Amino acid sequence: MLKNMDPNQYTEMVRGVMSGTMTPQHSLVQEGGTREEQIKRFNQAALECRSLSHSRSKATTTDFNKKARSRQMPLGDLETINISDLKEGKIHRGRVVFCSVVSDVMVMNSASVLVEDENDVLTPLAIYGLGDTGELRKGRSIAIKEPFFKVRADGTKGIRVDDPSDLVFDVKRAASTTSGKPVSSGEKVVSERLSAEARLEELVISDENISTNKLHKMMLGEGYNISRKQVRALKTSIFDQQSHSKKETPPSTGNPKLIAILSERRPEMHRMLSSPTVLKHREAGNDAFKCGKFKEAEASYTKALLHINDDGKSKEGVALWQLYGNRCAARMKLGMLDDAMQDSLASNMCAPADVVKPILRCAEALVALGLRKESDNLLDAALGTFLEEKRTIENKRQTLAPKQVLRVGPGEQFSSVADAVKFASPGAEVLVKPGIYKEPLVLSKSVTLRSTAVSDDYHAIRALEGENLNDWAEISVSGYNAISCFSGTVNIIGFRITCTGELSASYHSILTSHGVIAVVRNCSISSLSGPVVVAEHPNTKLIMHACAVHSGVQGGILVVDHASLTSRQVHCCQHAASGLELRTGGSAFIEGSHFYGNGRQGISLWKSSGCLTIKHSEIHSNTKESGACISEAKASFQSCQIYGNGGAGVVAQQKGNIELYKCDVHNNCEGVLIQDTGRGKVEKCNIFSNRANGIFVGFDQCRGSVTIVDNNVHDNFSRGILVGNDAHVVLRENKEQNNRGLPPQMPASPFGSFSPRQMPPKQFKRLKKNKGNIAKAFEEQSNQTFFGHIVENKAQEMSDNVVKTMEKLLKNCSFCEKSPSTGEEFKRCSRCRAAFYCSPKCQKLHWPQHKAHCTPKDVKYPAFLDSRTSV
Repeated sequence: MLKNMDPNQYTEMVRGVMSGTMTPQHSLVQEGGTREEQIKRFNQAALECRSLSHSRSKATTTDFNKKARSRQMPLGDLETINISDLKEGKIHRGRVVFCSVVSDVMVMNSASVLVEDENDVLTPLAIYGLGDTGELRKGRSIAIKEPFFKVRADGTKGIRVDDPSDLVFDVKRAASTTSGKPVSSGEKVVSERLSAEARLEELVISDENISTNKLHKMMLGEGYNISRKQVRALKTSIFDQQSHSKKETPPSTGNPKLIAILSERRPEMHRMLSSPTVLKHREAGNDAFKCGKFKEAEASYTKALLHINDDGKSKEGVALWQLYGNRCAARMKLGMLDDAMQDSLASNMCAPADVVKPILRCAEALVALGLRKESDNLLDAALGTFLEEKRTIENKRQTLAPKQVLRVGPGEQFSSVADAVKFASPGAEVLVKPGIYKEPLVLSKSVTLRSTAVSDDYHAIRALEGENLNDWAEISVSGYNAISCFSGTVNIIGFRITCTGELSASYHSILTSHGVIAVVRNCSISSLSGPVVVAEHPNTKLIMHACAVHSGVQGGILVVDHASLTSRQVHCCQHAASGLELRTGGSAFIEGSHFYGNGRQGISLWKSSGCLTIKHSEIHSNTKESGACISEAKASFQSCQIYGNGGAGVVAQQKGNIELYKCDVHNNCEGVLIQDTGRGKVEKCNIFSNRANGIFVGFDQCRGSVTIVDNNVHDNFSRGILVGNDAHVVLRENKEQNNRGLPPQMPASPFGSFSPRQMPPKQFKRLKKNKGNIAKAFEEQSNQTFFGHIVENKAQEMSDNVVKTMEKLLKNCSFCEKSPSTGEEFKRCSRCRAAFYCSPKCQKLHWPQHKAHCTPKDVKYPAFLDSRTSV
């Protein structure tokens, strides 16, 4: 193929491939021709690629416009879609493509193959981040969850996968989908690949003498995420089941999620605990629960569960499943609904086969989280499994049923949502038809608001990603908070919520306060006034699932005054200020969420906020400032992707404490920055391709301890790990490779497009500290940077240029931005001495904007008059 190419075309193609701006599939793969011709062309291109020298050992990507991380849905919840039905530029939520590999593997920026579905339709598949390309052998079947079908740089179309966990290999299809007939889109998947337990049982039965190590390698090779310890335990339980006749697993019909809850029952995990410590704490928990001291009860049950592996010889005992069930009940009373759900699942897993109570606990937790339909389906499935407990199950169903059902919309009982809420009794459910409801809602009792228009669990996120979804029940309010929640347990499900008003008034789309427990699910929320969503006051608990919080003129989510947030699968993006802000005791647990495209930080913690724990989430494309800035607070990042931010990926300063574990941090300015009195621990992270240093412990860092252990730091523009002050730093087992050691890639001005009226508060504070002496202020700043420690002479020149440029800019008139003539100097503001004016008229006109910053004393950054105003 290449022999027939024009020499100049070939040269440009090779240069593009080696520079990373063009992938071989972009330049060599062409659409058209018969099936055999397409496969032949692709295989030839793959062969030519292997002949090109290339240093990448793993397919990677730095494209920030990639598909958001998959929601890890089981195949049983997805509907099939044909390759021919895929729409370009769309992420097909709730769908799965079944196909098989028909070509060789082409590896450059991505691992690419041709795949074919059962209707004999071919398309390229590009996979980024795949460590072992041997997975893509010819003839292997693949299920692609929620495929992203896009037009590539050469104009051809294909499927792009950014997270290899979106792929499921060697899938076993149901008989109805493997009969040789063309598969129709929309068909529900009846079965998926075997569970780890079932596959392990097959392997053990086929070879009873197989070793645990061999089993573990085989399971990993087939794509199962399982540890050697789990393999050993499951192998032992399989031998035990073969020697003792046990009950069969429940029938596999009905809702796959619910059957998963039933089938997770593992009687072999049932055990009695007889440790004196466990019994002591369990008894204390029971006594506290009976007295209504649920917080003490929850703490006692938690202490008991910490000692479940202790030995004990007491004649009395408590079942492990009962202990989890007790803590579930206490957490339900405390409004810790997500944690209660997890405890109910743990209780169910380790209960005996004939016990129904854990299933009832699961149903209670589902209803509390607004999943009434799922709860009813679970109880229906339980009726077929626990025949002798029919009366108990039906009684529980009646207990969990809504006290009252009210309907709102054209032709219904109510035309106004506010009227329905006012009429509703506590525990009622209000069903709202599609339409626009221009009325503020005040929820001061336990009630569920549910839109009848939205049936898809990810309707809001799909709409945010560009799908034209018009079926909404919309709460649109001007001049008031759209929804205010003050007491009880409130569920808000499936709405579009918008709020407009004066910026200074700071109205919110959702305000939760005074100890309310609010569950917001599948909602699209925005505000043109204040922060979009606010949680305030002690004991207020805000739980958000599958929501899009976007387009706020201030911040996205604000948690203050000891309130707490639990967020799963939430997109928080496109806000003028920070995506998520915690302060004054506000805390949050985040999982599977995305913070991107915000005007300031993706996440900001300051002013003695509570703890933040964030797992399996992405913080990216916050192009003006850092991905996450932690001050006077503690934050833990686990298995997160942090990339494409204008400042550092993560910053710890002013007594901020960060912990990063198994995170990918790339394409930021600094990767991880620890400065001032910040401290932190960075362990087993992959930190690469940042425009400055991978990890930078500042020269001004003091007092706080820093631990940097077992990280892979590579391909950064400056240093891999740069330690300015090593007095409190522990470095161990880190790998630094291919870091260039060059001056950081910085913009011409450290503040980007600069105007004196838009001076960042940090620089404003430094200027005041030096009493308006600009040269001194920025001399102090340059001493705290790393320029002189990388390339001393060039750095000094760069630093001098920055000082001169900033001094010239800052001495312009703060209102009209007029520059002083040579030898002339404008007069300053006599109060703060930080602003310059060419005339008294300009000073008077600028005062409304300047007065917020004009203060004779140092102000802690950032500071605001209104506690509900965003950073």
